[in-house]
Amino acid sequence: MRARWLWLLLVCLLALGACTDERTLSDEVEAWAAQIRDSQWGGKGELGTAGNPVKMFFTPSAEADRIILSAEDVAQALEKLTGLKILVRVPTSYAVLIQALGADAADVAWIAPFAYVRAHELNGALPLLRIVRYGSDVYYGQFLVRADSDLQRLEDIAGRRIGYTDAASTTGHIFPKAMLIKHGIAPAQEVFLGGHPQAVLAVRDGKVDVACTWHSPVRDGQIQDARKLVRATFPQITDEVKILALTEPIPNDLVAVRATLPAAVRERVKDGLLRYVATPAGREALEKLYGVTALVPTVDADYEVIREAVRLAPELAKQLLE
Repeated sequence: MRARWLWLLLVCLLALGACTDERTLSDEVEAWAAQIRDSQWGGKGELGTAGNPVKMFFTPSAEADRIILSAEDVAQALEKLTGLKILVRVPTSYAVLIQALGADAADVAWIAPFAYVRAHELNGALPLLRIVRYGSDVYYGQFLVRADSDLQRLEDIAGRRIGYTDAASTTGHIFPKAMLIKHGIAPAQEVFLGGHPQAVLAVRDGKVDVACTWHSPVRDGQIQDARKLVRATFPQITDEVKILALTEPIPNDLVAVRATLPAAVRERVKDGLLRYVATPAGREALEKLYGVTALVPTVDADYEVIREAVRLAPELAKQLLE
C-alpha cells in the first residue's frame, strides 16, 4: 500500500506541475496561513513559544482523525523534551504539504521521499531525519522467478514475459521498470497482475516468467517479502519461487523542514526526536503512528535514487495521466 501511494503522489505532483503553478498557494494553504495569522498562533513572539508554535505537519492520510490523536501525543512529548510549543496538522494532500513548506505555514513535516524531492526542488525544503523500520532505513522491489527457472541474471529477462503488480506501485512496477530501462533490458511482454499476491502466484503458476513485488529482508528467520502473503495457502512458496534480483534501495519516509527554519530550532527538533524515539514510550508511539522503530540523520543526496527513477521513466507518469 505504501509503495502505491508513493507513486500516485508523484503522478499527482507531475500533473499539478504540468497544469498549474505549484508556487500558487492552494485554498487550503491560504486558509491555514490565515488561521495561524488570525488566531492565538498568529506569529506573536519567538518561534516555539505559545504565541508562535512550531507547526509540525504529519503525512496526509484517509485516517486523519487517528493520525491527529497519535500526533498530539508525539507533540506533547516533544514539547517536554525540547521546550518548544508544537502545533500539529494533517493536510489533505501532499501537494498541500509541499506548498505549506514553501509558504512558512509548515515548519516540520513527516513526508514521503517523492514529496520531499518535489518540495526540495520547489521550496528548498531540507531533510532532517529518515525513518528506520525494524533496522532498515530503505526498502526494495524484487524480481521473482520460479525456483526451476532458467533465468539466472537480470539480463535474462530480455525477451521474456514479465508481470507487474499495478501501474501505480513503486516496488511492483516503477523501480523495477526503471532498473530494466537503466540496463537496456527489454522484456517481450509486460502485463499487470493486480496486486502483490497475484504476482507471486502468477510466477509460481508459470503465467509469467518473472514478477515484480515488494521486498523486505528476512527478520527473525522469517521471510518478510511478498511471498509471505500467500504462505498460509502455499506453505512451500519459498521453495517454489525465488528472488532473482533486487532493485536499488528506496529510501524510507523522512522528517523534513522548511528552508527558512532557524538552525537553532531545527537542531532542537532533531535532538528531541532522536531522544524521544530512543525511549520505550517514544518508540511505541512512533511505531504505532508510522511503523517507526528508529530515526537516523539524512542528507539530500540520499534521495538521488528517487530523482534517477523519475529521469529514467518519465513516460510512466504520462501513461498514468492519459
